Amino acid sequence: MRRRLMVFIVAAVVGGGAVVGWGQTKKVEGAAEPITPEMLETLRQLSNEDYKTRQEAVAKLQQAIAKHFQQMVYVQDLMLKIQTNLAEQLKQLTLVPDNEGAARTASLMEFNHALSRWAIDVMQLPEKERTAMLDWGIKQENIQIVARAYHRKNEVRIEATKELAKVTGANATQADWLLAQLLNDGDREVSLMAMDAIWDRPANAMIIDTLWTKATAGVMNQIRPRNQQPKVVTVRGRTIQIYEQDYRAQARAQDADVAVDLLIKQKNDEVNKRLGAMFTELMASAGNPNDYRWTVFSPNYGDGGRAMSRLIEAYKPREAAGFFMKVMGSASTDGYDTTIGNNEKYRQSTRCDAAGVFMKIVNLDPDEFGLRKVANYGDRWMVKGGQPEENEMVKKLQEWWKKNAKEYGVEVEQTEKTTEKKPEG
Repeated sequence: MRRRLMVFIVAAVVGGGAVVGWGQTKKVEGAAEPITPEMLETLRQLSNEDYKTRQEAVAKLQQAIAKHFQQMVYVQDLMLKIQTNLAEQLKQLTLVPDNEGAARTASLMEFNHALSRWAIDVMQLPEKERTAMLDWGIKQENIQIVARAYHRKNEVRIEATKELAKVTGANATQADWLLAQLLNDGDREVSLMAMDAIWDRPANAMIIDTLWTKATAGVMNQIRPRNQQPKVVTVRGRTIQIYEQDYRAQARAQDADVAVDLLIKQKNDEVNKRLGAMFTELMASAGNPNDYRWTVFSPNYGDGGRAMSRLIEAYKPREAAGFFMKVMGSASTDGYDTTIGNNEKYRQSTRCDAAGVFMKIVNLDPDEFGLRKVANYGDRWMVKGGQPEENEMVKKLQEWWKKNAKEYGVEVEQTEKTTEKKPEG
């Protein structure tokens, strides 16, 4: 009897998860949260030899089951209300055989479709956030804006971003969640207009996280590329491999500069922490001085690189100083000489870019080192002169670093090994 009770309770508590084995559940779409270790221990207590222990376990499980079914009933009640309301209105509209009635029917169906997609997304949230979002969204004064945020037409979703950006006070968290969905909208125009709408809105952790992903997705995809696993299908005996490419990182990267503008405006400590963690990881994993992964932070690396270099220069994460000093120790032979202005000779290279960003982080004046950022060359950093002047600039920076490295949490030995580049030709 106890064994049958145990199996029933496991199935009830796990809910949408299919029971696979002791303490294991297979997650399915729309399932409840996985069974917790505490719940597993309570289930084991059902087989305890002590009667009192077994009774206490049964009481705990009864509470868990009640809570689980309460949540299920809540959601079912929500959907039932929507469906009942829809069915009644559809019934009335079908009695009006004209174009206006057909248009109203289509509008009502669109409304139901939008709310259903919203409810599906909300159900993926943790219980506390899910309940708060459902309570807020089904209120008469909010349900229309929810439907607009999930409308199929881009222009309607764009209008929703403007409305949501004005929501403050106790409802700000729910509005921010919807804004985060719109920031990640599959349509680029909607995403851009969402960023425009929140320009003057104080950002919480949710918005910062979304903007951070948009600002860094393209760059981080180069540092940590995703391995695409092929899917094998068989068609009439012929085996075919399908490589499902994920272009989300590239799609987000194209507007990294706008996301960076917002992050710089916010001046949020969380951004500095994330930058610090990123450079700590890169510093530890840089296996040799010619590791070129760093170039994705360079102004020379297209729009994404320029956006990231602006973010780094604005926040000045101390963990990045040692990393860029290490880059300057590279034996790289890249670079070129050119003339700008009144035929003045300048040089651009990997080390010049690293030096420019480094000086911004540690608050050194680039002019004192003959370095300048040239707008006509894509905001690349250039040193006045040629390769000898570049070598001299790096030496001066390394001498400064020996005296100040500890302020940035770096032992000099980690970055002082330097190879001087020989003049070309």
